[in-house]
Amino acid sequence: MEMTLPEPEVAFLFDPHTLYTKHRTTFSQRMWDLKRFGELLDRDNVSFTRLQGEMDPDTLKGVKLLVTNALDEVMSGNNIALIKKAVQEDGMRLVMTANTGKYSPEHQNEEFVLLRALGITPPTGPLSYGWIASDLNPAGVVGNAAAATAEKGRATAEHQVAGLIGLLRDVAAHPLTGFAPVPG
Repeated sequence: MEMTLPEPEVAFLFDPHTLYTKHRTTFSQRMWDLKRFGELLDRDNVSFTRLQGEMDPDTLKGVKLLVTNALDEVMSGNNIALIKKAVQEDGMRLVMTANTGKYSPEHQNEEFVLLRALGITPPTGPLSYGWIASDLNPAGVVGNAAAATAEKGRATAEHQVAGLIGLLRDVAAHPLTGFAPVPG
């Protein structure tokens, strides 16, 4: 009797565009990181398939969860389009960082290409979703207190409140389809 295993429903993708276009001085370290991600999945007995390079339209068929390499800041336009289709049309779940697919050779003047393709507002701009001050500045400092005046403070507060209201409207208008309920 021959035993067959089901096709893995989890895929781990790394796009070599990042390896060849960014951080060339740490190439060997980045390869070690990629190897380690796979080892951790193996250790936890997660059946998965490794995807590397350009995908074709059939690559993601049957994949229910795609884990992207957290280091993949550069991703091909083709892979971004296929991920978008699999998430939005086929219901695939995606694990990624905000910087995954931040750049694409086919979209040279854009940032956060994958986030934008998925309809997610990037964490940048005059009003961005940072959790703590160190998200905005590594030292946790924002502004120059010595230059402050009551008038500047009032104008800044009015501007920030107006921006926050706009951000909340954007969040309220964003569809919740595709988000899993929080257990509890």
